[in-house]
Amino acid sequence: RPIEYGGQWIERRRRWEGEVFLNWQKLNRADQREVFDYGWVVRIRPHRLVALESQLHGLHHGGQLFDAGVPVTNNTASALGIALSDSFRWVGKSSLALYRLRSSGNIDPDAPPARSRKGNGWLLRASVAPRGWFELFSISWWGRDFLAQEGDNNYSSVGADPGFYRSRRKYWEVGLIRRARLEGDVTFNGEFRVHRIDNRKSIALGTSRWEYSYRLVVRAPFDLVLKEGR
Repeated sequence: RPIEYGGQWIERRRRWEGEVFLNWQKLNRADQREVFDYGWVVRIRPHRLVALESQLHGLHHGGQLFDAGVPVTNNTASALGIALSDSFRWVGKSSLALYRLRSSGNIDPDAPPARSRKGNGWLLRASVAPRGWFELFSISWWGRDFLAQEGDNNYSSVGADPGFYRSRRKYWEVGLIRRARLEGDVTFNGEFRVHRIDNRKSIALGTSRWEYSYRLVVRAPFDLVLKEGR
């Protein structure tokens, strides 16, 4: 997408932390609806091993100046979860998180009326980091009529192709992440994952029902001084 504008507030406290944001994607004009998304993450730590978390992401197509010939539409996806984490002598830092997710609405004004406008799902994530060398993780997802329209379509009943729809979805992912500091503040992340999407056959691994993917990320922060004060 082109340049977007918005604002974000991040707060860090001893027992809780959170952030909230608002992001404009399109302005309201005669030929298009206004588009913005918004959300929050709030995490409370009642105990050093336990975190309670609330997440929300919303997407709005609307505007009061022009209707562009299409109705106002909205989509929201929310999650409530609990995470347990600790460090052990042999397996390193370990965590287990469980989230209950719900969705409401559909941005597509032409979606078939028979499709449910509300959905739900469960997400379970487990990880271990032996001596901090790498992180081994797994993700399990079970959903029904869930729709987060700016999220990963593997977790939605609607696919990247709007014509694809499957009420009940299952998704599994297992992967390895290696995080390293190269020099100064320059960091490198390497990630390799295998996925199982419902029970569909692979398009890359023959008769297998697993796919694979990888990701390499280098972060190189820098400062740009626009003006020095006197």
